[in-house]
Amino acid sequence: MFCNRITGKNDGEFICDDCKSTVEFCKDFKCCTRCGKPHISLGENETCYICLTKTYRSYKRATAAVKYNEKTSAGIKRYKDGNGEIIGEVMAHLMAERVKDVYRGTSFDLIVGVASNDKRTIRRGFDPVSVIAKSLGRELDVPYKEGYLIKIKKTKKQSELDYSHRIRNLIGTIGLKEG
Repeated sequence: MFCNRITGKNDGEFICDDCKSTVEFCKDFKCCTRCGKPHISLGENETCYICLTKTYRSYKRATAAVKYNEKTSAGIKRYKDGNGEIIGEVMAHLMAERVKDVYRGTSFDLIVGVASNDKRTIRRGFDPVSVIAKSLGRELDVPYKEGYLIKIKKTKKQSELDYSHRIRNLIGTIGLKEG
């Protein structure tokens, strides 16, 4: 998936052996209990330095399936640039496994996503967020609902920004749809 090869869902393996050995899966690391990033544990709550010192986050907890790096970034870009539903389903499977582990015993009411920019969706021929969210819903047996969240402000492409600018780029950009 990260290298443009998929072994196929039929054999129960989703990622080639090369990627399995080179991609860093978050389940193999201690991760911050707030933002989900792999980190050096700080204190009883195992919170990273950034989460201990910054209070601007608008969520209580997040997690990730893989460590974000050059290889995983390339896989995500490849997916968004047109590899369609099969890659989204593989990503959702990885996410679902991580969610089941991190949020064991937690019940979710629904899964929502913010649709991509209409021009990008038209260019791609599919909405990457919806594909992943629908697949994640099936994997977790949680309903996916479209249209609850909307983008209320245009943003720069996240892939062109560093971490701190990505955070600032999204502030105030997502809202609830009226009704």
